[in-house]
Amino acid sequence: MQPIPPPQSLVGKRIIYFAYAIYGQEKHLDIIQDNNTQKNTPCITWLGDGSTRALWIERSFPKTNRIYRTNELGMMLQMTKQSLGIAQLPCARCDPDPDLFRIPAKHIEPGWGLWLLTHTDIRTTVRVRIFKDFLVKELERNIDLIEGYFKN
Repeated sequence: MQPIPPPQSLVGKRIIYFAYAIYGQEKHLDIIQDNNTQKNTPCITWLGDGSTRALWIERSFPKTNRIYRTNELGMMLQMTKQSLGIAQLPCARCDPDPDLFRIPAKHIEPGWGLWLLTHTDIRTTVRVRIFKDFLVKELERNIDLIEGYFKN
């Protein structure tokens, strides 16, 4: 996915990429190989994704019979933790959680990049530079977790 360039009145760069993976309980780890398990494993997805079957479900778990939909990330996370199904969730939130496991998938929908942009008129202002430096430092300190390379 090619990023959309920022407007000409803004300058900056992409700092990090928010990675996603499919998560579930330990019992879900082998569903990709077992069609019967796949049929019985519900998928949890966004209510407003514009389709009845999200692309990650269609490509990775096409035989699933049930799909739960929600419009709230916290609810999706709790449903997954309560073993109601599997869901595509942010790595930064789920990798450190000992109750959640990455589920092998053929397709994972791409995450978003986080850009640090400043209007050209204020980019050299001292307080703006100090804040930008602080923000970049904090984000880069957690880059492995945010970009999905966390090692537990």
